[in-house]
Amino acid sequence: MKRIFCLLLALLLVCGLCACGKQAPKDDKPDKGGDTTAAADTPTTESEGDATSTTATAGAGTTTEAEDTTIGTKAPSTTGTKKPTSTTKKDDGEKKTINILTIGGAEARDSVWNHLQEMLKGAGYNVYVGQLLVFDKDLEFHCDAIKKDSAVYSYWHTDPRAQWAGKDNVSPVYTLKLEDWDYIVIQQSPAKAGLPESYAKRGEMTELIKKHCGDAEIYWNMTWAFRRQSKQTGFDKYSHNERLMYETVVATTIKQVMQDNHIMGIIPTGTTIQNLRTSALRDELTSDGVRLTSDYGSYAAALTWYCALTGESATDVAYRPDKIKTHFAELAEAADNAMNAPNVVTPTAAGSGEYKDLRILSIGHSFSLDAMKTYMWDLFDAAGYNVTIGYLYYPSCNLEQHWHYINEGRAAYEQYGKNTNGEWQVQQNVDALTALYDEDWDIVTFQPDPDYGHDVSYACQWGCNKTIDSDYVHFNQLVDKVQSLLASTDNPHGPNTDVKFYYHLTWTWRADCYLYHYSGGHDQLSLYQAFIDATNKNILPNKKILGVIPCNTTIQNARTTWMGDTFNAEGSNDGYHLNDKGDLAAALTWVSYFTGVEAADIHYKTSYSDAEWTAIQEAVDNAIKNPQKVTQSKYTTQP
Repeated sequence: MKRIFCLLLALLLVCGLCACGKQAPKDDKPDKGGDTTAAADTPTTESEGDATSTTATAGAGTTTEAEDTTIGTKAPSTTGTKKPTSTTKKDDGEKKTINILTIGGAEARDSVWNHLQEMLKGAGYNVYVGQLLVFDKDLEFHCDAIKKDSAVYSYWHTDPRAQWAGKDNVSPVYTLKLEDWDYIVIQQSPAKAGLPESYAKRGEMTELIKKHCGDAEIYWNMTWAFRRQSKQTGFDKYSHNERLMYETVVATTIKQVMQDNHIMGIIPTGTTIQNLRTSALRDELTSDGVRLTSDYGSYAAALTWYCALTGESATDVAYRPDKIKTHFAELAEAADNAMNAPNVVTPTAAGSGEYKDLRILSIGHSFSLDAMKTYMWDLFDAAGYNVTIGYLYYPSCNLEQHWHYINEGRAAYEQYGKNTNGEWQVQQNVDALTALYDEDWDIVTFQPDPDYGHDVSYACQWGCNKTIDSDYVHFNQLVDKVQSLLASTDNPHGPNTDVKFYYHLTWTWRADCYLYHYSGGHDQLSLYQAFIDATNKNILPNKKILGVIPCNTTIQNARTTWMGDTFNAEGSNDGYHLNDKGDLAAALTWVSYFTGVEAADIHYKTSYSDAEWTAIQEAVDNAIKNPQKVTQSKYTTQP
């Protein structure tokens, strides 16, 4: 018996010496203190998206088992999660050690770069994360790189001197043997994740990993669908349909990944993201339709990894950055639901997951375009609406002109533009019926001319009888005409008798605008009040006008912030059209006004600072609450 016991000990010793991580060259190994260049910055990245198909024989190079029908239900891991007690070690301080290596591109980087370390440390783990990164490459590339041991990777790893340290031109085989890895996580590039033919070398890749690092457990990171209006290459493979892409990725993961005995579990990141898209966050999870944002998107992915690799609940995560705290409940709920039901979407408690349909047509001029052209579709999308936006445009066109053009059926309009999927399609030189009969519109808006000729002061156009008579005399007939055309049996969508009419009230000029020379000495606030008075007198008595979109008050509210009078083009240019920041404020006003969602609850990634975005949201919410009164902002000092 003793002899057998000794033989067993000897065998275990030999196996231990051959285990993963023991053959790494001691003189070239970046230890936990790090001897590579320390850096906290992210590596240079390229967008994912190559969707070129390859001829495949699924499952090559691996032992397969009976095909499963769900993610995360294959032996030996029954749930797709794995508590680290079987693979992690105890340090002297009784902390658990967990070593994770990822092999991939942006999909791997976004999942672990910002938050995973802190989550695991907060739960009592000593964590070491390595990333073999090369961007815009698929599973076949990574398999060939490991097989040929091509030094094509950047290797980034956690480092006590900075969040990350790294170096380029690293060998994958060297890295596989560099540490005693507990988990090695692989994935397919997002654009190809739903294409079964692109998984031909999955089995060969996992065989190679086990050959070089037999003790590590291989996990699969199921990536996420592109957001609805993404322009990424490869989205056409899924008919530019976010939900179809998600479902295809899930089905492909079940068929192509779950049969691989070397893969011990699935990290259902894509399901977490899809779950969250049913919440108020909507698509505030990706920055370009694909890459996860560094806050909500990456945090959600890291939560999923945390749950999958520890077996613990997301609700127990103590690491919660300030920006995350407000939405932590939804984030944790989405991750836990993904772990419990990894191959279906589970709506969050705070969201139904259903987008509402809305179709809006504006009859106006360049000020309508300021509000509509740049941000409006994206903001409606963020608020949970499948929106179709149309505009009928003639430059500087007043209400009286619109009446004549539409009543006479003239093809006088320079443009008719429509946006149904985040992109504008524009027709030139059209009549009003081209726009009116193009969709079954829910809402039609009207807008007055902001510059009715320089021979009459702008203030007079709104506040004196001459301008009121000339610009509003046929307004009621204009509304009636549009209503009758939409309700006609000639309407190809059928008589539209449910359309609702609104009025778009625009902003006063920037204080240094040259047009103030024509304003009879009126200052900005006097002009603002003249706009409101004229609207009350000439527009609101028409009971077919159900409301006024208060863009004028939004802009005036925003001018009371520390940003001041910076929402129009510079005075040396024109001073009355909105600049990009003004466009954002005006578009947000429309979206909040028509959806009923407070601006503060619309989550959208802008190019402006969080402080600027918050101040704009406040200006919009105050304008909708008090549409005929300027509300002083509480944000008077620049952060």
